[in-house]
Amino acid sequence: MIPPGIKSYKPDAPWKNVHENFTHTFTPGCSWLLHHNDAPLSESELYKRATENIKWVIGQAVKKSVTLRAVGANWSFSPVAMCEGGMLQTKGLDLIFNINNTLIAPEYIQTGKTHKDLLFAECGVQISRLNRELEIDRSPARCIRASGGSNGQTVAGCISTGTHGAALFTGAVHDAVVGIHLITGPDTHVWLERASYPVASDKFIKWLGATPLRDDALFNAALVSFGSFGIIHGVMLETEPLFLLKEYRISNAVYSDELMKAFSKLDVPKLTQLLPGMPASVPGHELYHMEINLNPYTIKKNSTEGLYIFLFYKVPVPPGHVVDHGGTHAPAPSPEFIWMMKGLLTLLGSKKSYSVIKKLTSSEFEKNIRPATPEAKSIGAIFRDTRFTGNIASFAFAISTADLPVTLEEIRKEVAENAFAGAVAVRFVKGTRATLGFTKFENTSVVEMDGLDSKGNHAVFNNIIQRLETQQIPFSIHWGKLNAPLNKGRTKDIYGVDKIKAWKQSRVQLLSPAAQAVFSNPFMEKCGLLD
Repeated sequence: MIPPGIKSYKPDAPWKNVHENFTHTFTPGCSWLLHHNDAPLSESELYKRATENIKWVIGQAVKKSVTLRAVGANWSFSPVAMCEGGMLQTKGLDLIFNINNTLIAPEYIQTGKTHKDLLFAECGVQISRLNRELEIDRSPARCIRASGGSNGQTVAGCISTGTHGAALFTGAVHDAVVGIHLITGPDTHVWLERASYPVASDKFIKWLGATPLRDDALFNAALVSFGSFGIIHGVMLETEPLFLLKEYRISNAVYSDELMKAFSKLDVPKLTQLLPGMPASVPGHELYHMEINLNPYTIKKNSTEGLYIFLFYKVPVPPGHVVDHGGTHAPAPSPEFIWMMKGLLTLLGSKKSYSVIKKLTSSEFEKNIRPATPEAKSIGAIFRDTRFTGNIASFAFAISTADLPVTLEEIRKEVAENAFAGAVAVRFVKGTRATLGFTKFENTSVVEMDGLDSKGNHAVFNNIIQRLETQQIPFSIHWGKLNAPLNKGRTKDIYGVDKIKAWKQSRVQLLSPAAQAVFSNPFMEKCGLLD
């Protein structure tokens, strides 16, 4: 008998991800949907019922000897979360809980923080709802520290694949997670946090009914694990008092060795000298988010052509400011050149020659680089409703910021030889402690290549990785975007034998052999993450 709060689920066959760039087929009769809409229960009771229901679903997978993966917003461009068995649709698990001081560890309070710094969100909460809860509904208002270019992901999916943003000094989205409620089997679930940074009180963990595990290595391994460690039911997030981001666009910077050296060293004083009109970073107006957008066809040394710098400064909220997440969407500068791509789809048609792609790509790039938003806005108001569908590809890799100058030159060389229907962006992100977090460099530059989902573009993505290897430039590849170049050898080279071994050992420590079988998939095998 199926417990209340669970429905048998029949995914479309073939099933498509939200961006419609791959299809997948699940085993019939093995998928489930969880929800909260059929019982007059309190939110606390609904959450605990969902915990039991997740355990029940895992038990069904064990009994049937089939694999299982949680799927929320279906946002990933890669089949990182796909399995041959069934899916557990978790988007309906969208409760948000405020935390009081009785629910947090005394050690956390001793750091100077309070319950106001924390929020507990269920796995299916979408980033758009999280932003609304924090920035509009909460008093006093709060906000998340970093965001991807859009807000459609669920919080569990967002952290599991390493969604990064461009927060120079605070890290990727998952770096704000300080606790994870992880369902690891039909009869087991744990509260996982770092021993070096305890957050939850015994009262909170008792409410969950979970086994407490305070272990830095386990936490760092589970943080970015794309569904391989069980099913994340809830996450504890650290938030910030609401601030706004004031945006500046610099379109007359000269692409020079001197400029790229300053970027490679994150030399903000030097950048202020070299970027015309770049404001000073001072208290109350601090550089927070930095990115480069470039047209790889037209950018050239000692020229301003094809180069745009976007800077966001953290500023206080003025009296009377009203956060508004509505209105006409002005797309973020990167990574989603959505309007450019849609224009290219129409213009190119069957025309695939190098000269035509170069001409039309360059034209669309220049037409669609937008001006800076004149007024300061919240994170939730800037990075919001965007959605790729059909014939759009998004590929991203990370390098040490120190290697940015030579990397951009390799991209220029590649595009000079092979047509790329798309645009390039660079985002600067503080490195992560997550064991397999792809933003792994102390100062990480994420290079994003968004374009048409074509054979030519896929070849360019692969060629770029080969060029990095030839130049001996260490890199990593975004788990949740197109990642065809990943294989066992590259994964080992990227993260090293010790990190992969530690990740695997953490998985063995958390999951029984039967649960390990349930939460395995072909992507893990491809990447050498299964023994």
